[in-house]
Amino acid sequence: MLNSKLDLNDTAVFDEAPFFGDMVDPHALFRGLVERGGYVQEGKPRELAGLGSDPTLDPDAPGFLVMGYDDSRQVLSDPLTFSNETYRGLRTSFGHNLLTMDPPEHTRYRRVIQKALLPSAIAGWASRYVQPVIDELLDEIAGTGRCDLLTAFIKPYPFDVIYRQLELPPEMTRQLRYLSSAVKSFQTNPEQAVAAGEELRVFYEKIVRERRDGNGQDLVSLIAGAEVDGERLPEEIVVNFFRMLQSAAGDTTYRATATMMIGLLRDRPDQLEMIRADRSLVNRAIDEALRWDGPQFQASRWAMRDTTVGGVNIPAGAIAYVMTGMANRDPRRFPDPDRFDIMRENLNQQLGFLAGPHICVGKHVARLEMTRALNAMLDRLPNLRLDPDYPPPAARGSVLRWTDHLYVRFD
Repeated sequence: MLNSKLDLNDTAVFDEAPFFGDMVDPHALFRGLVERGGYVQEGKPRELAGLGSDPTLDPDAPGFLVMGYDDSRQVLSDPLTFSNETYRGLRTSFGHNLLTMDPPEHTRYRRVIQKALLPSAIAGWASRYVQPVIDELLDEIAGTGRCDLLTAFIKPYPFDVIYRQLELPPEMTRQLRYLSSAVKSFQTNPEQAVAAGEELRVFYEKIVRERRDGNGQDLVSLIAGAEVDGERLPEEIVVNFFRMLQSAAGDTTYRATATMMIGLLRDRPDQLEMIRADRSLVNRAIDEALRWDGPQFQASRWAMRDTTVGGVNIPAGAIAYVMTGMANRDPRRFPDPDRFDIMRENLNQQLGFLAGPHICVGKHVARLEMTRALNAMLDRLPNLRLDPDYPPPAARGSVLRWTDHLYVRFD
């Protein structure tokens, strides 16, 4: 067990709304900016959304909004010009980690981690880790006829999969949930975040040392023991990878699953029935969810030298805010972009997992989990539909996207 110094009974650990914003439709705000000033223009998204400045970034650094598809891909794919140092604030509670690195350091460590997360490496996870968690959660609600699908299934399942992958005692789940929430509050409660981050560091350091030289198939053993060209990850990098895992992996998967189900249940129940009849369409539903309202609405990069994006000069030292939520609704790339449609063309070009060297390292795991989750919901929850006794669900947030409830009926 963790000997936590924090109050594990405090359920309001990290409220997302104050930092990520309550805005239901940030697309409308930034679409108006595009119409008035083009796809690349000076500005800072948090200030435009009424959230104030980001305390982890230089307030005097000029900001530029990058809202077009091609321009966004240009910035994300050029790490020599655009640095991930904008995320250095994460080191406060997560330590030096993959997200805060630039090449060549990032390239060197990512290739080792990626080896442990390739489709061939995770092929056995579906039956060993993912499906048992999904089945257990759905066992609790199947037959009840109605529930809040978000709190009963969508939000807990990716985190429970992580705990299963780590092969940790079940009684530790609550503590790790708490700490993984508290560690995210580095912008709003840095003391709490640092304390939680330190507890996670000590915990994972012990686990990594115990398993590094074993033959286990759990995720800690695989990452700690992964090797490319005779090189393993330093202990610090392994530990920091796991300190960030629940935020980077669990959050991404639950957010994407939630918006996928909002799109299918609220906007396109006809396409939900198409998928029920033809499960080969599941992957298209995942891609469209990532495009239509992906888990991350924006990313940021630091300009390392004077450059030009979309015909606009961006000076060295400026911050480029890549508005992936807008890029994924660029009508020049995706016609009728606000419509949820799993049959649209170019779905595999969506930027829901970003692009370039920092494309989500766990994207194959997320797809595996979302595929199993959608199939299981269709199999176990007959006539799945929104509950008319509650308001229709909606995602919100102008930095990350989430929803609080997803009330459904099934019978």
